Amino acid sequence: MPGRPRILHIFSTFDHGGAEARTVSLINHWGNRINHAIWAGVPKAIGARAAIDPEIDVTFPEQEATLVLGPAQLTRYYRIARMLRGYNLILTYSWGAMDVVMAHRIFARRLHLPPLIHHEDGYTESEPGFENWRRHFFDGWRCKARTHWSCRRKCWFRSPAPNGMCAPTKSGG
Repeated sequence: MPGRPRILHIFSTFDHGGAEARTVSLINHWGNRINHAIWAGVPKAIGARAAIDPEIDVTFPEQEATLVLGPAQLTRYYRIARMLRGYNLILTYSWGAMDVVMAHRIFARRLHLPPLIHHEDGYTESEPGFENWRRHFFDGWRCKARTHWSCRRKCWFRSPAPNGMCAPTKSGG
């Protein structure tokens, strides 16, 4: 089916979990009307693949997926960004895909990349948000550009919500 929209889903692992189950549900709902590709940073950790309807054509490109996890280097980000071309939408999930988010943020204009939507379920006990400086830094980057500093100030200088995320306020910050 030529001309189908191409969606790229990026996870650190695609084993059974909440985000993976929701993604599988959407893939099964849309069927072959959409061309899905899934990058798992740990290529062998794709246990949720078994829940995808076998009639649906979903690709799991391993070469690209190996770039998901690794050191934060500009050259690596550029290689990641180049591999994001050719899709209509990029969906990233949880902290393990944050380097892809950063690669997109840095190179989206220059490489004319498609839109990216990052999904975050919150922090696990092993990664408390305000003790992990790298995650804390990236959370600030997710703020909208027009309210960048006010959003950072509101998020970074108050107590986190129970799951470690910056809880919304009445003013929307």
